[in-house]
Amino acid sequence: MSNSVSVKFSDDKMKAFLSLSSGAGQLNAVAILSELLRYGVVNGLDTALIHKMVAESAFDRFVEVAVGTPVKPAVDARIEILVDTPQAGRFSDFTNVNQGVPLARRIPPVSGVDGMDVLGNVIKVVPAKDVPLLGGEGTAVDSADPNLLLSALGGSFTHLYDGLIEVRQSRKIEGDVDASTGNIFFPGDLIITGTVTSGFSVEAAGSLKIFGDVQDAVIRCRGDLILRGIVKGGSKAMIVAGRSIKAKSLENVKLTASEDVLISEDIINAKINTKGVVRARSIVGGNVAAASGILVNIAGNRQGVSTILDVGALCNYEKEQENLVECINAQNMMNEGCVSELFCFVRDNMNERGVISNDKLSVLDELKGNLTESISMRHEFEKSLEGIEGLLKTVSDSMITADEVYPNVLMRFGYTEHLVKDVLTRVSMRPGGSTGNLAKRSTL
Repeated sequence: MSNSVSVKFSDDKMKAFLSLSSGAGQLNAVAILSELLRYGVVNGLDTALIHKMVAESAFDRFVEVAVGTPVKPAVDARIEILVDTPQAGRFSDFTNVNQGVPLARRIPPVSGVDGMDVLGNVIKVVPAKDVPLLGGEGTAVDSADPNLLLSALGGSFTHLYDGLIEVRQSRKIEGDVDASTGNIFFPGDLIITGTVTSGFSVEAAGSLKIFGDVQDAVIRCRGDLILRGIVKGGSKAMIVAGRSIKAKSLENVKLTASEDVLISEDIINAKINTKGVVRARSIVGGNVAAASGILVNIAGNRQGVSTILDVGALCNYEKEQENLVECINAQNMMNEGCVSELFCFVRDNMNERGVISNDKLSVLDELKGNLTESISMRHEFEKSLEGIEGLLKTVSDSMITADEVYPNVLMRFGYTEHLVKDVLTRVSMRPGGSTGNLAKRSTL
């Protein structure tokens, strides 16, 4: 029979093909099925087709006679945002919602089903990924549906990049911030229609949008910051944002942000530090440090004003990563010491009935507290390390790109730096070297 029947398989063993030899004489389906089993074909056999091949004398050609059971893929969980935010992901006015409004729904994962090839080998399905419904300030889970998140108050809807959903109080201040208003603090999202005048401060626990100019003032917010007017500061000017900043122009100001700084016009004599990208039409003077890169049309000017472009955070993060790994290792040793100390104390002070005398319980509690505190410290180090590793993935490809770079612009890349001495055009540089075109022409 083995000379009368030929069997071959697809590369993934999900299909088996049978060919019957015309010189085999009388064949019967039972014998052919037995031969297929000898080859190991145990799943997905089309016995009716094999009977038909014998009945119709289908010889000397391969026919598909077995098909494996395909995997039924799992479906990942997802979060469906129920608030209409047509400008989501862009800098825009706040989206206000009323109390009790549905904000988001978690669509649970759907488990898949394992498959099996024609040889009976199980093909494991990739498990579905779950995703939590992250409700923060101003939200509540529906008591009747744990997968539905509601607004617990009327306010400004915010969907943060890490998935956290919040509803914050929102307020709009008509006019300027000056002596008539005093300094402003608001525990939510804030809009100011006028100018923030010199010597005053504005702080918002959420996002902040200022339509007027910002003078020599202090501006802080924990969310996005949008500055529609001109920012022209002085010795006291300081701007801090917990997320991104979008502004028209910046001059003589210290600015710190956790995410991108997007300037539609110019940055002049500013000191900027961000983990994100800085983008501007021009950067003249000052020190701009951006972990994820700097994109600018013109850097410096014909007068050769000293300007620093710094994407050197990579080495700082690597150093911090090394320090955190050392801290975790040291903390693990500390944990082991606490466990050993606790074990020895219990061993030496517990009687045969398993009881420790009352006068020793305070020492026992102290040793337990030391262990708990040590474990908690290690978790904090591990959390910080996870954050640094995430930043390293982001900034590893950081670069400086510019259409034109004038002399006396210092470009820093970690431990190395490059001082421009001639006008450069079409610049594209990253730590370790340059990419793209790097043309040079005479200074005008």
